[in-house]
Parts: sequence; structure tokens; C-alpha cells
Amino acid sequence: MLEGQIFHMACLEPERFNEKYWVLDDTEKCKEIGGDKPRSTKLYKKWLQTQDLLHNKQERISKDDFDTFTSMSESLRKNKASKTLMSNLTSTEEPFEIMIDGFNFKGKIDGVGVIEDDKSNMLGLNKGDKYLIDLKKAADSSFDKIKWDIIKMNYHLQAGLYSAAKRIKIYFLVYVDKSCNITVVKLSPETLEDGYTKLEFTIQEFVRCAEENSWYSSYEFSNGGYINY
Repeated sequence: MLEGQIFHMACLEPERFNEKYWVLDDTEKCKEIGGDKPRSTKLYKKWLQTQDLLHNKQERISKDDFDTFTSMSESLRKNKASKTLMSNLTSTEEPFEIMIDGFNFKGKIDGVGVIEDDKSNMLGLNKGDKYLIDLKKAADSSFDKIKWDIIKMNYHLQAGLYSAAKRIKIYFLVYVDKSCNITVVKLSPETLEDGYTKLEFTIQEFVRCAEENSWYSSYEFSNGGYINY
């Protein structure tokens, strides 16, 4: 979760990223202390405590993490598939609130954008088109790896919720891994509708579970509670 927060801030709010975190580069200090495990010594721990005090309004981040997430952010703004989406964002971490079947949903959407020019782009967007993006940090962002995640991880349900909340029907999942490989997936209107329908069904099942006190039913309780082979 913490790594995900750092990733999102680096990619969506790079100016805040540099304000919120300070970079720990202890290479020289480790050389100075020497030994097999310099970071385990009292001298190192005292030095690190002093560094934290000097940056008391910032959170510590390792140089490796800083370099990785900064590179991911830069790649998103250079990649042919994602740069149009990133450069036309009008807001990031956009709050939303929507009432569905008596339940009030609140949250934040990674990015909301509007295409500003008439230049053609590979995403098939036109001037004035509004869109939503959801950034996903993946272990491997190749399409063969992530194409099953959309349904398996219920990302289409999340997309249906966000799309309904903002009344925007153009929705992109943007995957990036630590090697800065990027895949952009545009969800079809049918997939967004299917996700929203699944959300409504999930709400109904939650209500039924509460009414019937079925909290301890099996995983397949919605299909009758039993599986016959």
C-alpha cells in the first residue's frame, strides 16, 4: 500500500512528490563506516536518526525507489501510448461521490483529462473528448500478463463506478512496471456497463447477506452454497 501511494504521487503529482519525500543516499556513509553490515551499526543508526531530524517535514525514501518511481513517471510522459493521456490531464486524485441503491460511495480517481487539440493520436481521441485514467503498477505490464487481471481483479467494476460517478464514458487503464514497460487499455462501453451491473449485483448480494445473516456462508453462497461435481 505504501509503495502504491509513492508510485501514484510520483506519476500523478511529481511536484508534491519532491516536497513530500527526501532521498536517502547512504552510499558514502556505508563506505565510511565499512564492514559487512554498516547499516546495522550504532554509528549508522545515529547518523540516520540525525538525517530524519534534518528532514522532519518529509518522509524518507531510498535512492533506488526514488530513481525507479521517477523513471516510471518520466516514461509515462514519453511513451507513445500514454503521453497524450498524461499531458492532457486537467486534475489528478479527483474526488468523487455517488449514491447507488442507497449506498454512498466516496473515493478518488487517478486522473481526469480533456483532449485540447485536433491532432490525431493513436488512441482515437478527438478535441474536447473527456476521459478517465486509472494507473496500475504491475509486476509485468505486457498485455499477455495483464489482460486477465481486468476481470479477475474486478477493475471493470471499479471503472464502472468511476465512469458513472463522473459521467464520462472514455476510460483507460494504464499499466507500468518497474522496467518502465507500458500498456494502455481502453475499456469498451460494454465492459464499463458490465462492471457497473456487477457492482449493482454485489450491492444486492451484500444486502441479502446482511438480511439473512449469511456472513459465514461459503465462497459460493450466492450460487446456493454448494458445488456439486
